[in-house]
Amino acid sequence: MPDRPRYDQSRYDNTNYSLPGGGSDGGAPDSVLAPWHIGSVRVDGLSAENGVPPITPGASATYRVAMWPQPDDEIADHVERYRALKQYGRRAPGVVVYQTPEVDCYFREQQAGASNLVRIRPLAADAPATTATGELPPTRDSVHDPRWAVVTGVSDGTSLPERQCTLEIETTTIASTAEFPTRQAVIAARRRNSL
Repeated sequence: MPDRPRYDQSRYDNTNYSLPGGGSDGGAPDSVLAPWHIGSVRVDGLSAENGVPPITPGASATYRVAMWPQPDDEIADHVERYRALKQYGRRAPGVVVYQTPEVDCYFREQQAGASNLVRIRPLAADAPATTATGELPPTRDSVHDPRWAVVTGVSDGTSLPERQCTLEIETTTIASTAEFPTRQAVIAARRRNSL
């Protein structure tokens, strides 16, 4: 198993990789899946306690993400991606999530401008999400389907940003992207201006 994945713009890879430089506790490397996107930000490794959860509106999940220099990246591209994800943490205190008795999950954001609503997906931005026949690729299962979530917190675990950046991103799942294929659709149906 390679030490780190090399980002591939055209294929989905659900292979487990090891984080370079040891795991989160300084011991054995943590196992991650790669590549993933959180919003428009590529992460080179993603893991979640007990694995990536199935899509359940209202369910909370904490993702541990890692970004490290890639051979074809601009200098310090991984640091810029890390900084972009940290912005969600600054806005997180203004996010309120609640469920209705019908089991739909709604969210409210108290800040103007940028939103903490993100699409979390395990595919490169321009990679097809399905095969030519419209079916899931045989190596992909439903827990890896794209989902809409709101970021409710970010914890920084980075000590040497020039080598590797790590964050824990707390989220609440809002809906599947199969239910709401566009950002505008999920905002119109699930964002509320008041409780």
